[in-house]
Amino acid sequence: MTQPNTAVDISHIQWERLAELASAQEKAQVPADQLREIYLQAAETPSDLPHRGMTVCAPSLQELPTGTFAGPIEVNFAGVASLVFQGTFQLGDNWYFDGDIKLKVVGHVVWTATVHLSPDNPSLNFRARAGLVEADIVVSLADLCLRSSGTVRYWTLTGWKEAKYDETLQHFGPQAVRGVHLGTGAAVSDFADFTGQCGENQSAKSATGLKVNQKVRINGEEDLSSCVIGNNEACVYGISLSRIAHPIYSYSVNVDAQGPRGLFAGSFYLAFKDQTGDVYHLGIFDSRRNTHTVMYNSSNAPITEFKWSNKDIKNW
Repeated sequence: MTQPNTAVDISHIQWERLAELASAQEKAQVPADQLREIYLQAAETPSDLPHRGMTVCAPSLQELPTGTFAGPIEVNFAGVASLVFQGTFQLGDNWYFDGDIKLKVVGHVVWTATVHLSPDNPSLNFRARAGLVEADIVVSLADLCLRSSGTVRYWTLTGWKEAKYDETLQHFGPQAVRGVHLGTGAAVSDFADFTGQCGENQSAKSATGLKVNQKVRINGEEDLSSCVIGNNEACVYGISLSRIAHPIYSYSVNVDAQGPRGLFAGSFYLAFKDQTGDVYHLGIFDSRRNTHTVMYNSSNAPITEFKWSNKDIKNW
């Protein structure tokens, strides 16, 4: 089949088919014209969007006890598509993970697959097809870690884009998290003090930086929900920095937040700068309050400045 290259090339039948998939999955009518409008809005500036998978709307990557529910953990692709993982892991000689994967297109579920991982089948491959979005997915469980990798292809106004991802989604069971040696007599306050202007589309700075095991305090306030705010009730309640046991990353910024409410409300964006000048991005579009994480490596990890915005934060 020839893939469309422009908005004109996409027939109304294709939008109706996508709406049918969403309506069937969500058991509620999703109008094709409404879906088309929000999709085109998300895809209109693809050059400014990161064409790679970014884990958002995920619980903090600390270990979970076995037998507990994990998720939903969401990997987002440029605000156009996302993969959502959730399920339960049970440890033992006959360990298993039971759950599901959902493919979302601009916030609507269009495809679902059941996942059952066990010693006999520790890894599974899936292929999801939804017209304007396609996904090849590998999900596996090894060393008490739920992982997923693969490729997602999605249509934009400048043609098709391909995004690859490889994420550790969740740890289970006991794991030793490395401590941080402070030196004799050293002590770290529970809070890192930032100063900045409150409201939408603002930023805050700290002279000393947010260190491991500290929480952000802005203008002396520990609850950030009246300061770090976005459109349609989006806000951040708290921010902290952790050292994590992870096969790739060493640090995690943990953000207690909720995204905008409403179908066309968009997302809430944050960006964090460490003492090396490197910047790490987070997009939040789930309106439910949850803990979201940004994992990273750094030779000088404390966060010295962060921004929040109703639009994607670019060129910082």
